[in-house]
Amino acid sequence: MRKTALILIMLTLCGLSANVLAQEAADNGGGQVIDRIVDASQIVISDEVYQIDPFADFYDTDGETLMEFSAFKEGDAVEFTLGSNGAIIELAKSTGQ
Repeated sequence: MRKTALILIMLTLCGLSANVLAQEAADNGGGQVIDRIVDASQIVISDEVYQIDPFADFYDTDGETLMEFSAFKEGDAVEFTLGSNGAIIELAKSTGQ
């Protein structure tokens, strides 16, 4: 009985930890600034270098209107989402708020 309870507690804690880590990796907030666009596959945001997934989506400030990556420029405030591989899978212009 004790062994079963211990196993259930451990599984619950592992599940909660994994969920928190996944949320932290996925959402990187808004208002971060593009420091430099290296090329179409790499970008520097708030002094961090990120790879851009080849299938990434790019959005205007409304978060719904798709746009080309070329519409982004250095100094733009952005929000982004990272995929499981650590590359940006969504990049959106931000109002900086």
